[in-house]
Formats: sequence, structure tokens, C-alpha cells
Amino acid sequence: MKKMRDEWGYGTASELKEWGRGVDMNIFSPERRSQAFRASKGISENDIVVLWVSRIVPEKRPDIWLAVVKRLQDEGLPIKPLVVGSGTFEKYLSKLKNVTCCGWLSGTALGEAYASSDVLLFPSDVETFGNVTLEALSSGCPSVVEAKCGEHLVEHNVNGLTCPAGDFEAFYQATRSIVVDSRLRHQMSLAARERAWKYERNIILQQMAENYKVCYLVVTKLYHFYLLFMQDAIIKHRDPAFLKRHLSSSEGAGRNILSILCCNYYFIKMGAEPFLNTSRGVQDLVDNTAECVTMSRNRLSCTEFMSSANLNTLTNDDDIESQRLIGKDDDQSKKSRRSLFFSSYATSVCSSFSNISTSRAVYYMTTILSLAIVFSIIYASYTV
Repeated sequence: MKKMRDEWGYGTASELKEWGRGVDMNIFSPERRSQAFRASKGISENDIVVLWVSRIVPEKRPDIWLAVVKRLQDEGLPIKPLVVGSGTFEKYLSKLKNVTCCGWLSGTALGEAYASSDVLLFPSDVETFGNVTLEALSSGCPSVVEAKCGEHLVEHNVNGLTCPAGDFEAFYQATRSIVVDSRLRHQMSLAARERAWKYERNIILQQMAENYKVCYLVVTKLYHFYLLFMQDAIIKHRDPAFLKRHLSSSEGAGRNILSILCCNYYFIKMGAEPFLNTSRGVQDLVDNTAECVTMSRNRLSCTEFMSSANLNTLTNDDDIESQRLIGKDDDQSKKSRRSLFFSSYATSVCSSFSNISTSRAVYYMTTILSLAIVFSIIYASYTV
């Protein structure tokens, strides 16, 4: 909800309500703890059951669960791993010492597995809400979960422990602290059940019903406002005299000039279509303008003007002799080249500005004319 409001902008134009998740606290209850269930799985009264409930796939981080349980067993602690679920990683978990794999469970059987366990170790960092965590807490089972995915359900050191994502050592130390301290385990079990009442299914459904009630009241008020606002128009349009008077007018009958022109197919086909196709012409004009500017910049190059001046003076084979004579007079040659350069420069600048001004004028005129036609069509559509 916070991310939807702060980052995505939901709820800025209208009120945003949460449709929460709930848990059946009769099915998931500490009262379902069963010594018969534990005995059927080879679990004694003094054994500490570390529980896994989920799909057994890599993104749920069963590797961390496996490593933590194995390390606790290697320390000689009375650990009994219990796995509920199935998946591609199950073949690795099944190799643990004293492990019990139950496959998929649901309903009261699942509630019995939760209540008969002592700690839920769930290192997954891809949970959206955490139904598994909520069901464990409702069953009185303390939970060790990833912080970002579980902190809205698990309060650290109260009804469980939270750890950073992927931090094996943190998950190990958290799980071990619950396993070795029976008093802490009992306190967290009571707190877990108490905190889970906030998400009791009937409470969540009642909250959602209240949200729908508010929505209904808002829609009803808007509808009454609409009827009040439109009452005058509704009364008028039910009056035959008003309808007759309205339809007799040129606007009501759609006989104004704009509606006749803009709503005529042949006019659109023959008159508007050629103009609407001028977008290609405008693009060509822009391309030609860019090319013109590029050519103008090239013409403003002193090197090119000097070379063109030299070429113009040396093109005629018949003028070789005169060129030789001009070469004798350095001052006269420099003066002629200088005058040719400045005259070419001035001609190029004037041509460039003339081309740019013309293209801009045509572009602006085309844009204004396009907008005028669009607004005319919109006006005609509203007056029909």
C-alpha cells in the first residue's frame, strides 16, 4: 500500500482502501498441537521441530534452511526437521538426518503440522504478504523470517525474529536462540497467537464490507448530485414544446455551415484529405530547410571561397597570359581576390537567411491552419 501511494501515485485522485489477508484461527490454532502427530513422525516430546512450509524451489531459499538445520544438528542439538511442501529442491532436503517430508498438506492437517512444530524457519525474500508466516503465528509457532517480507507480521524479539535477506549467519543465530531457550520459545508462542488476532478472517472480511459500504455511499451521493444537477435539463427535454423549439433552430437541426461542411463525407474526402496529407510536405520542407542551412554553412567557409576564387581566375586557358600579368602586380591581385571573397560571402548570407525565413513562415502558417481546421471540426461536432 505504501509503495502504491508513494511511488505509483495510486490514491491521489481517489481514496485507496486495502483488501487485507485473513487467517482462519480455528483451523490454525495452538490447540491443534498433537503428540500423536509428533510420534507418528518419530518426534519425541523433547525434540525441537524446525518447520518448512512452502514450495521447495530455489527462490524460496531452501538452501539457507538446509544449511542452518544441518549446522544445528552438527552441534548436537535435538533438532527434527519437518518439511511440508514439494518442489525441485526436495531431493536435497530429503537427505537431511531425521528429516520428515510430508508433501502437500491443507486444512486441519496443515494446522496440526504448524501447531506441532516449535519454530518456523522461512528465509524466503520473495513473499508478497506471507500467508505461511501468518498461519504459523496463528498456530502459536514462533517464526524466523526475512525482514522486508515479514516485518509487518513478525515483530523482532516479540513473536519471532527477522533477518536480512540472504544472511545465513543471521538466520542461524536467530534460529539457534529460539531452539536453545525454551522460555523464550514459550513467550514468543503466546505473543504470536495474540498478534495474529489482528488478521482474524472475520475481522478482515468486516473491514472489507465497511470499505464497500463507504464506496456505496459515495456512489449514491454522486448519483443524487447528478440527478439534482441534471434535473433542469431532464425536465426541459421532456417538454415537447422545448424539443420542438430546439429542433426548429439551425443549431438544433444541425444546419449551421460548419456542421454541414465538416460532417459531409465528400467534403472531408475532397477538401480535408489533401490538407491532412500535407504532414509529409511539412516534413519535406523541414528536411529541405536543414539541407539549406548545411549548404549555407559550407558556403560561409573561407577556405572554400578562396579556393573557388582561385578556380574562377584559373579556369580559362586563354587567360594564362593575363594571369601571369596579374601575378606581376601583387597589390592588384590581392585586391581583386578580396573583393570576390566579400561579394560571395554577402550573397551566401542573404540567400541563407532568405531560405530560413521562408521555411519558418510556411511552417508556422501550416501549423496555424491545421489548428484552425481541427477546432472548427470540434466546434461543428458539438453543435450538431
